[in-house]
Amino acid sequence: MSIARRSGELVLLPVLDPNRAAPFYEQLGFRVTSEDPEEVVLEKPGMQLVLERVDVLERDDGRPRIEIMVDIDVLDRIWRGDSRDEPTLPGPTLAPEGVFEYRARDPSGNRVRITAPLPEPDVP
Repeated sequence: MSIARRSGELVLLPVLDPNRAAPFYEQLGFRVTSEDPEEVVLEKPGMQLVLERVDVLERDDGRPRIEIMVDIDVLDRIWRGDSRDEPTLPGPTLAPEGVFEYRARDPSGNRVRITAPLPEPDVP
């Protein structure tokens, strides 16, 4: 499959099953633009993400394989979904660069750093 580059950043991400992983990334604001059994291409403004089928993922070294910025409500929704499965899971934290962050796992087990800008203060 040839990929037309229409976004600012192109990310190739290995996954065990692209069609199973795609809905996770759709929750993060991506839209599927093409798919076949070996890969799913998703886009959101500024990023094109290609989920590529692999038989085995490389060993997890603890670092996120991808970082995605979303609105705070999306970050909160992802964390609340995870915390329903594991109630003791710590929630989003404030990162040194001044964003909230949460580290989730996609259906293949890839670590995903999800960040959200701080909400704008209400000004009367």
